Amino acid sequence: MSWWSSLRASLAVPASLPAPSVPQLGSPWSPDPSHLTRVTLAELWPSVDPSQWPITQIEALTVPAVSAVRMRIVGTLARLPLVGTSADGTPFTVGAGLLSQPDDLEPHSTTMTNTLDDLLFQGRAYWGVYSAYADGRPASVAHVPANRVDQQTGQIDAAWLEWLDRTDRGLGERPRLIRFDGPHPGLCNIGGRAIRSAAALDRSAQHAANNPVPSIELRQTSQAPMDETAIRDLIQGWIKARQSHGVGFTNSGVEVHTHGQQPEQLLIDGRNQQAVELARLAGIPASSIDAGIPGSNLTYANLRDRLHDLISFGLTPYATAISARLSMNDVTPHGTKVRFDFTELYPVTAEPAATAPTPERNPQ
Repeated sequence: MSWWSSLRASLAVPASLPAPSVPQLGSPWSPDPSHLTRVTLAELWPSVDPSQWPITQIEALTVPAVSAVRMRIVGTLARLPLVGTSADGTPFTVGAGLLSQPDDLEPHSTTMTNTLDDLLFQGRAYWGVYSAYADGRPASVAHVPANRVDQQTGQIDAAWLEWLDRTDRGLGERPRLIRFDGPHPGLCNIGGRAIRSAAALDRSAQHAANNPVPSIELRQTSQAPMDETAIRDLIQGWIKARQSHGVGFTNSGVEVHTHGQQPEQLLIDGRNQQAVELARLAGIPASSIDAGIPGSNLTYANLRDRLHDLISFGLTPYATAISARLSMNDVTPHGTKVRFDFTELYPVTAEPAATAPTPERNPQ
């Protein structure tokens, strides 16, 4: 397969697009790479709308609303314990180490953070099994980044396999993967347009903040001539008076006009609406990232309802994607149900809904 065919296949580019002409190739390992020209997707296919290209996780996280979404979902679920219940209703103990610390070489929260990041941004996540019990079920796993695994074949990038070997987490000649499928295809795959629009609004607001209109204007109303020195002295005197005691004086020849920064200049409404759209893409309530929906009224009295909505509609789909997969027979013994323990999220006075539901499984 040629380099162009490989690139077209990996990017899912229609076969009708012509191959770009490459006048000269150079090695990126050359001591002097200045002869290399950076090639972007927009340069390869200028006729394709750039908003349709996938977006990277780092680029997405530069948008505050996306970062807030991640902190609500990933930051919350990653710290919660996984608990298992055996078929007879007793706590799952045999092999429970996989739930308390999936990877022997890193904390539970780290493994779960990486896994949930992949579910949120890529729509899928993988664990590679590097230690198993006698019955073949996994004892220890290592997170494998979704972008290191071919979605069609399940093959892991050779460089990542080599890195796992160097860290004593080798997956062997025939790596075994546990795949988690998220509730949506991933923000990087479906949210490019919305994320780029939010980034553009942020840039516009930043430009307005860097180039503000004067907050106070001293407008001359008389015809008396004023040179540059007089104007400068008037402004400096006004500033000094305002800083010292907050009071200024004008005579009949000068009027004070206050402007301030208008809300429309900072695009507050547009940025808020874009945050709402990003929350919808991720599947969490907009109020959980402090994005206001027109006509809504958030008060202290309904904070508990907001928490319930976040758990029920925002966190549970991601929690179920993980817990349901870990409840399958190839991971835990038949009849075991794995769940996230949500107890610590609820106030002491609240009635706890302790765990996210795990779908019933067909008996064998």
